[in-house]
Amino acid sequence: MHLRVVWWCLLLLLSGAASAEDFVYSVRPGEHLWGISERMLRSRGLWLRLQSLNQIENPYRIPPGTRIRIPLHWLKLDPDVARPLQMDGQSQLLRPDEQARLLTMDDELRVNDVLHVGEDSSVLLAFADGSEMLVRPNSQLQFDRITRVGGQAMVDTSMRLLQGAVEPAVTPRQSPSLKFDVHTPIGLTSVRGTQYRIAAEPGSLRVRAEVLKGEVVLVHDGAELAVVAGQGAVLSTSGSVPPRATELLPAVDVSGLPRQLRYLPLRLQMALPSGAQGMEVQISRSEDFSGIVSERSFADGEWRLGSLPDGHYWLRVRAIDPSGLRGFDAVHGFEVAARPEPPIVLSPTMDSRVRAMSIPAEWTRSADAASYRVRLWRQHPSGSEDLSEIMLTTPIIDQGEKSSQVKLGSHSAGRYVMSIATIDAAGREGPPSLPQSFRFEPAPTIGAAQSAFSAHELILRWPAVPGVQRYAYQWGADADFDQVILEGELHEPVLKLPRPRRGIYYFRVRVLDDPEFPAPFSATQEIVVPMSWHSAGGVAILLGILLL
Repeated sequence: MHLRVVWWCLLLLLSGAASAEDFVYSVRPGEHLWGISERMLRSRGLWLRLQSLNQIENPYRIPPGTRIRIPLHWLKLDPDVARPLQMDGQSQLLRPDEQARLLTMDDELRVNDVLHVGEDSSVLLAFADGSEMLVRPNSQLQFDRITRVGGQAMVDTSMRLLQGAVEPAVTPRQSPSLKFDVHTPIGLTSVRGTQYRIAAEPGSLRVRAEVLKGEVVLVHDGAELAVVAGQGAVLSTSGSVPPRATELLPAVDVSGLPRQLRYLPLRLQMALPSGAQGMEVQISRSEDFSGIVSERSFADGEWRLGSLPDGHYWLRVRAIDPSGLRGFDAVHGFEVAARPEPPIVLSPTMDSRVRAMSIPAEWTRSADAASYRVRLWRQHPSGSEDLSEIMLTTPIIDQGEKSSQVKLGSHSAGRYVMSIATIDAAGREGPPSLPQSFRFEPAPTIGAAQSAFSAHELILRWPAVPGVQRYAYQWGADADFDQVILEGELHEPVLKLPRPRRGIYYFRVRVLDDPEFPAPFSATQEIVVPMSWHSAGGVAILLGILLL
């Protein structure tokens, strides 16, 4: 039978007026009319009228399965409640004449209660007839009527969605006059056994309804629209009920999405169906989405979220059509395994050219790190390989380090890939850093310089490097060369200086075979300059010795 919305249904029930629809009860084994009447009717005296209405010959012997018609206004009406089945995040309960407080799993939601569901939070509510309703993030819901009918698990329910969205899964009504109504700032949705979504958009200017199972009747300014499974409709304050419902967009294809996410922020790229102008993504800890820990809408097909604790999750995505209606669900399970987070590699940087005696590596320190794991792979000379594929092969270096910098030894010239992972105090290794591809060019090794002194000159000689025509040098007063005394360039591997005063000095040299990418300096040498007997100090010491 076509479902109709009756705004004044409750008034008729409470006033005792006859309903156009009767409740039909199926007799169970051993039941008699007196017991049924005592349990279900508002007055024991109605049992005789019930016998006459249903033409029952023997009220004490009724065959099991006999269907008894009961006018709704004869049934008991008792106030009932909705109960939280699951809660994620934080929600508030506001009762008349009471201060708002956090909702708990022990609370019962009654008539006139207002439920405020917070951001990245949700509440799954259960009703006595088995219906359930997911109240989504950033929603406000007020309960106008929760009535148990006939002492049975039959509930006549009405509520107001002030803002946000709900997703009811309603048990089939046992009578067309038993309602599950959701009023919004614009209109009403009434159902009889269905699964659907209703959302009041911010500002209360639009209401969306999307039906996944069964049928929903939308009412706005006296007009009605039946919306069946696979359809949706939008109501707005500036217009009337649309002439027809809209077909929902198909589910997004999530078959190619990864099962593990290892890097923050979290990102997933999805291909939206034709006609979509964005998507809505919910994250839950359970496959049945009895709770929601994140809900976001995007104008493209990339889901982005700053962080989620490590663990297993389910993603539910719906394509959004030009009118704002959400399409069919697509669900994908995945794991977040992003901790401890990898450090940021400072050197070598991506696609850099490294010229040194050995490969230097440096990265940022992590507060969660007890140590680090450094891995190095050799890459094809062209650099055309997929770096993620290279990281699946056996590295040429795989070593632990306590500090945040290391020299990875001498290697032949070529392309390499490096990655670093953090290891926490429990020994758990996190995801590797993004691979850094670079070219290593070993710098020519320069042997130690030999020093020679004369009365007025210091000569430093070092082994010539084949093919090198120019050298750069530094002569300083400290090992860090913060106080450089002399520096310059030479065409031969020899440096001649006026003999310095007695003391300790430091010297280093490098080749200049590539002006755009010079090699590093050689190891620093300490040069001790002894006192010269030809200097003033030396003459004075010599005179002192002769006078003894």
